[in-house]
Amino acid sequence: MVADDLTDLLRWCAALCEAPAELAAEVVLAAGHRWPALAESPEQLRELTVRTYLGSRRQFRPAIAFEPTADLAAVQAAVAALPRLPRAVLVLYVLEHLTRVEIAAIVDRPPSVVAREYEHARILVGADGYALAAALSMLTWQPVEATDVQRIWRLRSAEVARHRRRRRVLAAVAAIAAALLIAVPTVLARQQPDQVRAKGEWVFSSQLRPVSGWLVDSRTIAADWEYTSLRPTNPSVTGGCWIAIGVKGAAWIGTLPRVRKTVLVRGRRAFLGNIENNYASNALWWRYADDSLAVIECPGVADAESVVVRIAGRLTFRTERMLIPFRIRELPTGYEVTSVTQHTGPDSTVVQVVRGDYPEGILQFTIGYRAPGQTGGAGNPIEMPAPTGVGSQRWASACLPFGDSGICVEAKMPVDDDGVPYSHGVVRSLLQQTADQLQVAPSQRDRGRWYDARDAIPAP
Repeated sequence: MVADDLTDLLRWCAALCEAPAELAAEVVLAAGHRWPALAESPEQLRELTVRTYLGSRRQFRPAIAFEPTADLAAVQAAVAALPRLPRAVLVLYVLEHLTRVEIAAIVDRPPSVVAREYEHARILVGADGYALAAALSMLTWQPVEATDVQRIWRLRSAEVARHRRRRRVLAAVAAIAAALLIAVPTVLARQQPDQVRAKGEWVFSSQLRPVSGWLVDSRTIAADWEYTSLRPTNPSVTGGCWIAIGVKGAAWIGTLPRVRKTVLVRGRRAFLGNIENNYASNALWWRYADDSLAVIECPGVADAESVVVRIAGRLTFRTERMLIPFRIRELPTGYEVTSVTQHTGPDSTVVQVVRGDYPEGILQFTIGYRAPGQTGGAGNPIEMPAPTGVGSQRWASACLPFGDSGICVEAKMPVDDDGVPYSHGVVRSLLQQTADQLQVAPSQRDRGRWYDARDAIPAP
């Protein structure tokens, strides 16, 4: 098992206790012969991790990682004082963005108990959503070595062997020890995907488990495809990577790489090659289902061939909700949503709205949320700020207040030779009409109270 196979496990363990390597070893031991399958099923592994933490007799304590600011230190100290159950509920709700029903299934408690434990934990911690999320996220940054997990696991395995004295336990221990020492140089064949990119559904059909050295910069859903952009964690590293997943034959596919060699991805042949700019082996593509494609490219990245293969090994085809901070009750006649993009650095959500039948006035506009500190701001929902910009276009917007930021409906307007925008009255009416039909989420900082995009975006 390579270190990447432990990434998810160590992240959860670091958020739950101050000895993540010890908890991870307990989880691997509890998994037994099921470990290879659990390593490919994040949801089941997460459930086993939480249940092992809640059921273990060992004195795990909440972790405090690095040296945070004074405010975050106080938040972490408050979290550290929580009992195990509210601690686990808090981690699942804040870090994993699960619903209370989903958490109830993991911790084996009624949803009412989960709700009570969550509210009790929030009261005891006394921090706002951003501070709590930041404090918990910092716990997951603890550097934990796979060799430490292996060493502790061996000690725990020896204890089990001495108590049980059964050959089947020793055989399972030997199998897991062998798996921990084997590094697989290529993408292994795995179980066929259980989700396919469904046209017109505002939900992710894939999940990317953490990739060492890379961060997700943005994710986009369109009608028949989804797109993930990655950036290196080291600013000195050049280039970037992207993943496109969707229906075979969709416009986003473009030119597939010229094939140089093949590897296996989920039991299907995947093709390594070059794209038109002649970078060496910087692209990988395969049919992950009969009528669906996945394409990974890393232009300008050193050793791109190994990077795209490694990313493919961290990609799973399971649905994941997209949560957005507003709900669109109704769009102006003739308009429909064509894409939704979420950026992580800095945090933002942008919904693209288009009308394709060439009406009088503008043809497209956006509905966007910017995290505090970004450009833009909140205004009265029926107030149109004066158009701003330079050159042959001006920006116009109508904004709703949302916490200490705003949700804005924005559009570009062409101008005449005197710099006067065309169709200003049409634009003003359109943006105000759209802003009036927005319902903002109950909380800016608690993403668990944001809207599922499948329910928040009206059907065309």
